[in-house]
Amino acid sequence: MLGTILLVACTAMQLCVFTRVASVPVVRRHVPLRWLIVAGVVLWAGLEAARVVAHGEEGTTAAVLELLGMDWMAMLFLAYVALLAVDLVTEFGLVLPRLAPALRGWALAAPAGRAASRGDSGGPSPCPRRDRRRRHVRPPRRLAAR
Repeated sequence: MLGTILLVACTAMQLCVFTRVASVPVVRRHVPLRWLIVAGVVLWAGLEAARVVAHGEEGTTAAVLELLGMDWMAMLFLAYVALLAVDLVTEFGLVLPRLAPALRGWALAAPAGRAASRGDSGGPSPCPRRDRRRRHVRPPRRLAAR
């Protein structure tokens, strides 16, 4: 049940993000609409494959599918939130109709920057983990006796 709800939510987010991306002037100028639709369908199918095929399975293929699917879902969420913020400020393009598409393009820099800063977008953090457990250190015997 939760997987179905997650899939429906991701599908709605993906439709919203791709319709907003199609209105960005740079994307409209350089990427044909047909390619954008194909990219959306392929990415959605990859998310579905990660959820259905790889869930609960073991092995390298399942791990890679789940990693890519969850990474795409995270980037989709970041793009959705950034685009929603721009749309709320511009009241979905009604207040600033000429500026809204350019602002949507700048909003897409948030998930793109996050993917670029992470490097492989799914590996461990470059910062070492600190051991948060407290260790009881006993003093040397000669100091404890005093």
